Amino acid sequence: MTVSVISVLAGTATAAGSSHWRPGVFWPTLFSAMCIHLGTNLINDYFDYINGVDTHEERYREHVLPAGLLTPRQVGAAAVAAFLIAILFGLPLIKVGGWPILTVGLASIATGVLYTGGPWPLGYNGLGDILTFVFFGLVAVSGTFYLHADGLTLLPVLVAVPIGSLVTAILAANNTRDAHIDRQVGKRTLAVMLSPDFTRKEYIALVTGAYLMIPLIVALYPAAAGIFLSWLTLPLGFSLVKGMLAPHPRRETCDRTLAGTFMLHWQFGLLVTIGLLIG
Repeated sequence: MTVSVISVLAGTATAAGSSHWRPGVFWPTLFSAMCIHLGTNLINDYFDYINGVDTHEERYREHVLPAGLLTPRQVGAAAVAAFLIAILFGLPLIKVGGWPILTVGLASIATGVLYTGGPWPLGYNGLGDILTFVFFGLVAVSGTFYLHADGLTLLPVLVAVPIGSLVTAILAANNTRDAHIDRQVGKRTLAVMLSPDFTRKEYIALVTGAYLMIPLIVALYPAAAGIFLSWLTLPLGFSLVKGMLAPHPRRETCDRTLAGTFMLHWQFGLLVTIGLLIG
């Protein structure tokens, strides 16, 4: 859930740093985003199980359905409940942001469902990376800014790029690790369609690009120089990239990289948020 939290924090800090701030917007935005994220995770677990992608024997991490901890009906009901709660939190936001926010909210829920559901699951056909970047980066950060500022500027779009890049790097590390299993069950991620080596290089490019975006943003918006605080995470970022430099990283390396990238995204995002606020 930290992924959706960081997106909202970064968007809010961008707005506050630009002298735009609506106190009544923050909490509904945060809770709605978290519920959409939760609902997406639950419905993905549901469809992964129904489609035979997740089994107790085949996956590295244990899921509640293959383990028999919950039934598909229970998980599906929980997903629907999470989406409905997200809509409830989103109602006052629609009043503030109008039809663009309604469109973004419905598109986010629809994409969450269709990511692994429907006749042509988006995540099973190589679209996971771009959708992750768009919705957890561009849409979440810029959408949060829009709610506070009642409009958009270039700054939140630029801030969304490193945030979205690191979220996508999490997926790239996961897909690199799981490529051979995903191939067996018919899940066509980029690692399956192109090769694990492609997503390994994608990971390196995404993490490196996140850091390189910082001086570009500051060059265009000098008042945002505080976001250089994010470079305090460079030692962690460097160690993660170094681990993925090997042409065929071991499963254990990918496991460490995956966990480390979650931490990197959280720390990087918090420091960007702080930097925007003090700027």
